Amino acid sequence: MRRNNATTQIERRVKMERKAIRGMMLILLLAGTLAITFNVVVVTAGQEVGRLLIETDKSVYALGEEVNITITNIGEIDVEIGGWPCVQIYTYPDLEPVWPCIFAFLAWNLTPGESESWIWNQYNEFTNKSAELGTYVVNFTGPYPMEVTEAFFEIALSRSVLMQRISEIDAQWVYTSSEDRKTLFRELIDIDDQWAYAPP
Repeated sequence: MRRNNATTQIERRVKMERKAIRGMMLILLLAGTLAITFNVVVVTAGQEVGRLLIETDKSVYALGEEVNITITNIGEIDVEIGGWPCVQIYTYPDLEPVWPCIFAFLAWNLTPGESESWIWNQYNEFTNKSAELGTYVVNFTGPYPMEVTEAFFEIALSRSVLMQRISEIDAQWVYTSSEDRKTLFRELIDIDDQWAYAPP
């Protein structure tokens, strides 16, 4: 999905979070001492910055379906990455993190044209529950400055689930009061709205 103006909120929040955790990388040494390494990126005038593209293999997923995430270096220079995985999934627009909960701090890079992929099983590692229906965004968690295009996707009920619910409503219709029929009718309208973007 295309990046829109609302991504500036995401960028601001993610940058604030990164200022807290990305500035320092903690490394435990064999002797048991703690070393602090600062990850400082300096850009001089005319210097090229890395360009990354984050994509998902679909724009809409059925509830419970695996989400395939790929990050690709679309620039002309090597991009140094400072964590594994280097992406994080948030609910949108609330920006509540859902995956991953734990990152490995290690140095790796993507050469121009190179990609790396991850699979998210729609399990929210922060609440220890399955993901909910709604919109999600995948953000880059590595060092900046970097030109990054985020990925947006939806989790929706599948058409087979919606058809099952329509069948249930149809079976209930004859035996319900006129007041209950209004509720069922509103639910049918809601199903109709979901049908256009529901996965098969």
